[in-house]
Amino acid sequence: MLRRRFSLVWLVSLASFGCFAEGQAPNTAVVASPACTVEVPMRRLTPQQYAHAIGDLFDGAVEPSARFPEQAGRSVTGFSTEPGLNGVDALAAEQILLAAEDVALQIPGVLDCDDEECAARFLDRLTTRAFRRTPTEAEQVNLRKVFLDVRADEAAVDEATAMTVAVILQSPQFLYTIEAGASDTPVRALTSNEIATRLALLLWDSIPDDALLAAAAEGRLETSEGVAAEARRMLADEKAERMSRRFFREWMHVDALTAVSRDPARHDWYDAAFAASIGESFDRFVHRALTEGWTVEELLTASTAPVDDVLAEHYGVAAPSEPWSWVDVDPERAVGVMTQPAVMASLAHYGESSYVRRGHFVVSGLLCRSLGDPPANATQEVVQIENWLRPGASRRELSRAVQRRTECGSCHLTLDPPGLAFEHFDATGRWRDHDVYGNVIDASGEIGALRLEFSGARELMEGVADRFEARECVDRQVFRFFASRMDEDADRCVLDQMQSNDGSVRGGLMTLVGSDAFRYRRTGSAEGTP
Repeated sequence: MLRRRFSLVWLVSLASFGCFAEGQAPNTAVVASPACTVEVPMRRLTPQQYAHAIGDLFDGAVEPSARFPEQAGRSVTGFSTEPGLNGVDALAAEQILLAAEDVALQIPGVLDCDDEECAARFLDRLTTRAFRRTPTEAEQVNLRKVFLDVRADEAAVDEATAMTVAVILQSPQFLYTIEAGASDTPVRALTSNEIATRLALLLWDSIPDDALLAAAAEGRLETSEGVAAEARRMLADEKAERMSRRFFREWMHVDALTAVSRDPARHDWYDAAFAASIGESFDRFVHRALTEGWTVEELLTASTAPVDDVLAEHYGVAAPSEPWSWVDVDPERAVGVMTQPAVMASLAHYGESSYVRRGHFVVSGLLCRSLGDPPANATQEVVQIENWLRPGASRRELSRAVQRRTECGSCHLTLDPPGLAFEHFDATGRWRDHDVYGNVIDASGEIGALRLEFSGARELMEGVADRFEARECVDRQVFRFFASRMDEDADRCVLDQMQSNDGSVRGGLMTLVGSDAFRYRRTGSAEGTP
């Protein structure tokens, strides 16, 4: 019965609800415009953010819908918040409607209300949480009209509440990060609620909680010190694990590895349990690095790792007494985050390691050096070159042959050596002395552009960690994660400020949220409507 009622109010309610709130003007106080500001594009919640928001809105009592639109397109930054990945065409609009329906259908089962006054309190709190601010009078009137129109059709209180919830979950005020509003100056101070939304999406991948909204209402987010205090509270919350997981997984291209991600003929130990363990180990590793403020050097060279019974054998250590324990590992076989098995497996092929993928990440992901896109026929060219080599040729032999090609050499001279430094790690991240063809592995090399010679992964990572480029690159990744776009020359002042931190991801985050760039916005091309 409830599902049939949805069609009765969709067009009327959404048309009256409008696209954007009226009367939500930005801060109007006369302030000195800071010189260091950035443009942050408006964007729709990602599928992950939507799922987290639904869980937080209803305190875990309601399940998010699997019908919320998936992302489409290719990321430029590597991060999933880019506006271009989360567009809304006709199909996505229908999926958003169906997802809102799915959530609303669960409301009668969790709503502890049998009168309109109780339902009104429930909807008022829900709207404030969903919109990340107090709804305007016009919004309240429109939502009340939806509720009363459904009640007039002889619907029960819980049904009318569910219908209103469905409208809220389709509104741009919920779906988008809206920092819109007329401004007579190119730079304006964000409202406290806009700052709260930035904090929640950045540090929790979700919407603000009641405490953060209270901080906004009390004016505690109007200073950099107040923002930093809330940021510290939020990073200490378990919800910060969402952020550390997404930031590091998207930055390092760590896949959601499954039992069928690797060739069982070559890796018979690789199964569902192993795939789950290496993913969990990675998430634990990076979250500790974030919360404890590991420096870039510690992140890239630490010889410690979280292990369970499955990974104890992988690392050659005793099984832990607890489900998970941190252990010191052979420093040649545990070289910071790069040699986490989930990273090595994600930067590999189905049946074999990939020195190209691994080397490309070192150069582009850790040093932020652009190599450009490979030629369209690059894969076919490499296969042809490999066919000319002796059967069972090593990857180093293949690399040398590719580098001799004029059209290939300029890039592969840079990306192959760091990739070959990780050849001791197979397609599952397990250590080996011989490759799959039986060749003794030689992990030495040099990166001429960096004047860096190394005998293996440890010397490579120690050399990379010692470079200013690596520390700057980590800050640039944090900025891209926040801004949902590539950094540009105009962002140099913010990146320079981030360089003054203690050389950690956490330090970069805290410097960013405490900056003027976080509390102000530069108006212009980044503003608009969905």
